[in-house]
Amino acid sequence: MQDRNEISAHNVEIYLKICDEIRAGAEPTDAWKARKADLSSPHVQRCVRQLLKNRALWEAFNLVLDIPGLQNGMRTSTLHKLISLKCDEQLTSYLRHIRTVWSRFVQDDDEAIKKFDATDVKELELRCPRYSAYDKAKIQMELEGGHIFRNFSQHERQAIWAIVTSTDCIIPSLYTFFEDVKLLQACVESMKHLISPVEKTFDRALRDSLTQGRMESEMSADEEARIDLLIRDLWMLTMQNFRLLSQQPRRSPERLLAKVPPRRANESKLARFARFADQSGFHSPEISILKELPPEQEEELVFCLK
Repeated sequence: MQDRNEISAHNVEIYLKICDEIRAGAEPTDAWKARKADLSSPHVQRCVRQLLKNRALWEAFNLVLDIPGLQNGMRTSTLHKLISLKCDEQLTSYLRHIRTVWSRFVQDDDEAIKKFDATDVKELELRCPRYSAYDKAKIQMELEGGHIFRNFSQHERQAIWAIVTSTDCIIPSLYTFFEDVKLLQACVESMKHLISPVEKTFDRALRDSLTQGRMESEMSADEEARIDLLIRDLWMLTMQNFRLLSQQPRRSPERLLAKVPPRRANESKLARFARFADQSGFHSPEISILKELPPEQEEELVFCLK
């Protein structure tokens, strides 16, 4: 009997074969139909099909899965949760960030990047050797012991080491991606109080509520930058206060994607949240209702912008 890791690896292998067939010219639906029986369950079949229908997200995943060492972090059975978040912009941005960081390690060499293996990724993910002496010492020990970058020459290893230790962010991977999505899910639950996207992402819905039907071609670069900043500010506010703004979970804590359940949304905080959105220029029926709720206490939302 296969264990969970073996099943996951098998599903990733089949998914990659489907992607190869699409790159070779097959229609996504045809490629999926030809291989779906090889996937481990009807649930995974549906997850893969949903991803193939979302071209932007599918292409972003491919950028990462093109690196063999990162493939172990793929979770095909949770893809439906990602897509249901309606946060395509955030998800694709994170996936492109993963690719950018690992590409930088090999100076954007598309062939060299394929030399990274699962051990390299496991030892580097979640570390930030530029600012953590512990992380730097740990990676250096693995490097000197010959445990990482084994597919590279000595000269290449030294070059990678120099870049890794100058990287000014936590080194990302698909593992960090799926873990960070748990926080994004909590933020989405908060954002649902303000707006309900229909056949569009949250960012698109928020943008539309700001522009009130104006075409992007009618706006200046400064206006576009301002809109982008306002949307970012709203997301930042949800990240800092999601425990007070999230909706009551509709399932048991054991079944939540993020295992720590949020508390019931605080109506006073929701009113402040809605008034902040309204003052920033966002408009929706939900905001109009919530901003009229009477504040019950003076405690403000945490909101620190830098």
